[in-house]
Amino acid sequence: SWGPQFRPYFEFIGATARGFIPEGVSLVGLSATCAPGPDTLAICHSLGMFGDSYHLI
Repeated sequence: SWGPQFRPYFEFIGATARGFIPEGVSLVGLSATCAPGPDTLAICHSLGMFGDSYHLI
């Protein structure tokens, strides 16, 4: 299940991607299994997506 114990290295994906992708380039995160809620917000934050900088569909 989703949560802090789910694949701990995934926590570093956002910082790693932001280190290689130029500023201003969009980053897309997709999941078919993570329901909206606290886990989704934690994933968005780990990807560096805060406030109005992202859209959940």
